[in-house]
Parts: sequence; C-alpha cells; structure tokens
Amino acid sequence: MNMNLDIVNRALFAIGHNPLTDVDRSVKNIGYEVAKSYYIATFLEALTEVEWVGGRKRDKLVRTGRPVLYNRNYHYAYDLPYDCARPIELQDNEHYIVEDRLILTDCSNAELLYVSNGKVMRSVSAVVMRLGENQEDEYLTAGQPGTVHEVTLYPGRPSDITAMFPEDTNPDSSDYPDYTELDY
Repeated sequence: MNMNLDIVNRALFAIGHNPLTDVDRSVKNIGYEVAKSYYIATFLEALTEVEWVGGRKRDKLVRTGRPVLYNRNYHYAYDLPYDCARPIELQDNEHYIVEDRLILTDCSNAELLYVSNGKVMRSVSAVVMRLGENQEDEYLTAGQPGTVHEVTLYPGRPSDITAMFPEDTNPDSSDYPDYTELDY
C-alpha cells in the first residue's frame, strides 16, 4: 500500500508546509519519512473509529489456540482476524466482548462482520531459534485448537536463512508492503 499523497499534502498545506511530490517519494527525503511514520498510524486509528462501508469483510472466526484465562460469562474464545481494525457484529447479533485481540462469546460457530485494515498474512516457512535464547510468546492460529501446522525449525540467526525466503513484494515499490490497497 502506498501513501495517498493528496491526503498527505492537504495535511501539510494546513500546517503551512510545502507539498510532497513523487520525487520526494523516490529519494525518500526527511519530509517523506516523517509523513510515512505518521500516515500508517493515523490510517489505522481512523479505521478503528468508524464503521467504514468500503472496508467491510465477513469471516468465520477460529477458536483460539492461545492459553486464555477462563471467563465464566462466555463459553468460547476466538482470535480476531489478523486484518481486523474494528469488529462490527457477529451473525444474528450475538453478544460478544473483545479482550486482548480475542472475541469472547457464547456463539459456537461465530462469523464476524468487521472493518479490514488490509493487513497481509505472510506465510510462515521457518522459525529461527538459538539455544539458550529467551523466546517471546507468539501464537499463530490457522485452524481449530490442536491443529498441526507445517513448521520447519532451522538453527541459526535470521540472517543465516534469508536466502530461503521468497521475496513476496519489492519493498521499494510500496510504502507499506504489509498492507494491501483498500478502497474506502
């Protein structure tokens, strides 16, 4: 996803600065870098504030595989979709709450209507771990709890295996390669 220069230039004009051009984007000057650092945060925050019509998606939810503290008020815990900026409603207007990127509800087969932020899920082909290092707890969900995922463990550092990862996108061609263009 690229920054919308029209929006950026309107903001720059409002504070009395010169607009950015495509040349600024290609040479990545300081004005471009500052705008880029604020743009994605502002974009994501705006998506959480409004139930945008153009960015809506509907998706079946996956029961979480993470360890979850038991909540006696709800029977099921689901992971929010990776690209969910704002949940709108569960099917049949079932009651739910959101805690720590989890949806807690009594609905056994939950389907969520939500506003998407366009985040792209990258496939995981390797997990790099060195003996003796403390690992952060990270959870990847791709099915019902107990599903076996295809994961290959390679010893070494990430720089040791970078050649094994295919280049999905050219980082120079997109301001935010982890997000797709959305039509809002």
